[in-house]
Amino acid sequence: QLDGAGMSTHMLSYTWGYEVDTITDGLLDFCGSSRLDPQRAIFWICCFCINQHRVQEAQERGEAVPFVQFKVEFGERVTSIGHLVALMSPWSDPL
Repeated sequence: QLDGAGMSTHMLSYTWGYEVDTITDGLLDFCGSSRLDPQRAIFWICCFCINQHRVQEAQERGEAVPFVQFKVEFGERVTSIGHLVALMSPWSDPL
């Protein structure tokens, strides 16, 4: 496996409201506390794999977006990865 590339080892659950530095800091913290090499831990982040903004745009245009198709695409990826990391920031009052 190349550093920073490969099959996903973890899926990140987060909200669109987080800034990039919050996400990267959270992932680095997770790697540190889990004793994972950040160069070898590959995180699946949905915004880079399934463009949910396109779904939202289609709905705003009145186009039907079949949930079944999204559910299948998303679900297969989630279950095949096997590990979920939930980003909650700030811990006392997450978005």
